[in-house]
Amino acid sequence: MIMKKNFYSTLITVVLFCIECSSFAFPQSQYARVENPSMENFQFSAQDNGALSIISNPATLGIGHASDLWYTTTIERHHFLEHNFFVQTPFLFTNFGANYRKVYSEDKKQSADVYGFGFGMSSHLFSFGFATDFLVSKTEEATLSHFGILYSPTRMFSLAYVAKNFNAPSTLTYIFHKEQIFGVAIRPMFSKRITLFLDVKSDKSTLFGKTAIQFGAELRINQATRILFAYHDAQITIQKLYSFTLTFDFSQSNIFSSVSTSEHRFPETSLGMHFSDDENDDDVFKH
Repeated sequence: MIMKKNFYSTLITVVLFCIECSSFAFPQSQYARVENPSMENFQFSAQDNGALSIISNPATLGIGHASDLWYTTTIERHHFLEHNFFVQTPFLFTNFGANYRKVYSEDKKQSADVYGFGFGMSSHLFSFGFATDFLVSKTEEATLSHFGILYSPTRMFSLAYVAKNFNAPSTLTYIFHKEQIFGVAIRPMFSKRITLFLDVKSDKSTLFGKTAIQFGAELRINQATRILFAYHDAQITIQKLYSFTLTFDFSQSNIFSSVSTSEHRFPETSLGMHFSDDENDDDVFKH
């Protein structure tokens, strides 16, 4: 009788614990936003956006930069989904980058914080970078590690390779995707105003796994205005995503607005601003 009572007592405790965890656990759908933030809808691995590029390829931190600061936010149906801060600064013989991101669940009742840092260094034609993100929610934690390489023989052509989540991170409720990204950026010879980008993403660190293709074209209308169209065919999630970004450049800052949408998703808007202690130039792969 005592054993049966202990069994039921243990069973009730386990059930109550599971119910409590399920009520506070961060929704799995939002881990995808931690893993692939909204900025990736209009960012490419071979594109240099200063501190913001730590999201798409930490190797860009190795390119010679002045200090810069980014803030971006993402809104859907009048609700904030993300708040993101990025900063980078020269440090010894490298560039150091850090970011803080806050993401919200679909019901806006839960949130998670991501604290990240990275560094990059360059050697003539190559740049290398490493970044780590620490995810903290009410009930779970995870560490996500990324590595990137950037090869830029000229200002007209660049190749990139990124290994995301190579440490195979996971939580009790979610397994983050190990992903390889192969990227290229080209400025056609016939025009200095157009830049073309292509990323091929492979899941589970194998070329024979599920893949996703993202390509984009950026047009510089004048010295102060640029537009970018991006298309993301995500076979991994069976979703096609379209993004349109408008950027206004100033001498030491810029602002942008980007709208992303798909067949099964309400359009979301990303807004951002960027400040630097160096003047903007017309570098081929700068945002």
